[in-house]
Amino acid sequence: MHPSARKPVAAILVDRPVADAARWKRLLEVLLDASIKRAIFCGNGVLAELQRDFGERFGRLELRYTDCEHPDDHRESLVLIKDQLDTDPVLVVGNAHFAEVDLIDMLAFHRWSDAEATMLLHDVCDTSRESRVVLNELAEVIGFASPAAAPRGAIDGQIYLLSQSVLDALCREKHSREAELLPHWIGHGLFGYRVPGPLVETSTAA
Repeated sequence: MHPSARKPVAAILVDRPVADAARWKRLLEVLLDASIKRAIFCGNGVLAELQRDFGERFGRLELRYTDCEHPDDHRESLVLIKDQLDTDPVLVVGNAHFAEVDLIDMLAFHRWSDAEATMLLHDVCDTSRESRVVLNELAEVIGFASPAAAPRGAIDGQIYLLSQSVLDALCREKHSREAELLPHWIGHGLFGYRVPGPLVETSTAA
């Protein structure tokens, strides 16, 4: 089966202390609902807690765990597990928070748009503390506005669908975070998928 015909493998980047297990369980339920076959947690000592809570499987979802010396460097984490990220696209989940999302619909949007990368965007009433992502009428990302530029808009929801080309670029270049690389893909297949609803905190402050 061609990699693009399969449900994406998920990389879950754990760079902060884990909050209560119920929030992580909700994230795994979202992945399971989308028929994701495998999720790879990548982090440091906090993985032992997750492995204790969830083991090697969550229903039909296979769980794997990989230690990373510098978990706040997402590039390093992805390099370590890249050989396991064998689908196109790859689902990448930042662990600080996530928005409730229909991943099946997000994946369909990604493919319909012929995107190289799709960012989950969360609509908020106040973007004074985070950069606002600006879209055109086709949902292509056309810019990132400073936090003071607009009080309302869409912010990065820390879930990404990345083509193998974007994943390769993230692993190859010196960007430690997805948000540092993605602006370079404006005009080259970068799209935003907007959702309403509250963000679910999965981790505590470091």
